[in-house]
Amino acid sequence: MRRTASPVRPPTGCGGRTRGRRVLEGRTPRPVEDEEVARMSGKFEVYEDAGGKYRFRLKAGNGEIVATGQGYASKEAAHKGVDAVRRAAADASVVDVKAAA
Repeated sequence: MRRTASPVRPPTGCGGRTRGRRVLEGRTPRPVEDEEVARMSGKFEVYEDAGGKYRFRLKAGNGEIVATGQGYASKEAAHKGVDAVRRAAADASVVDVKAAA
């Protein structure tokens, strides 16, 4: 049996280099425009807070903040925090926890 190529989903954080790639929508692949990828993709923002600490926040494609990180002493440490979150989230499970009585 011959295998056919499957459509490719654009990677997150690809910097808009997705023109010509295709995503699977139903069973029919369609081209994806750069603007659409920008709306779909979330992004991490690293910034300096008012206290001089560096923090990161994860924003959804619609601009809503969905997660924030702790304060770090340096920008490099904040970037390492982002990398740690990316690695941990890749295989993370979702667990419902009951409140303590």
